[in-house]
Amino acid sequence: MLRNFNNEVEEARVNLCKAMQATLPSKQFSATIMLVLVQLSLIKERIRKRQNLQQRRELIREFDKCRNALQKGIRLLGKGSLRTGCGPRRLNVHGSFRRGSLQT
Repeated sequence: MLRNFNNEVEEARVNLCKAMQATLPSKQFSATIMLVLVQLSLIKERIRKRQNLQQRRELIREFDKCRNALQKGIRLLGKGSLRTGCGPRRLNVHGSFRRGSLQT
């Protein structure tokens, strides 16, 4: 089965955008998770350009580790969207207002 790394990166980007719209992460967390997304894109390009199968396998393992870290960060952002509070109105991942937020 052939993997489409472009689709995997695009799917991760879309999921990250949805999660970041649902919550307001700290500056450090936002910067870190964006750098992981950039790193994922760079690894994808390195995989595409490699001809040596051993090097490709190593890069694919690195890609998987990076993608898993990004997915874990997205899950943590998703958990943050369920917290109650009276901060600014934000939508959660499912498109509804989070509980306890102002709905004016």
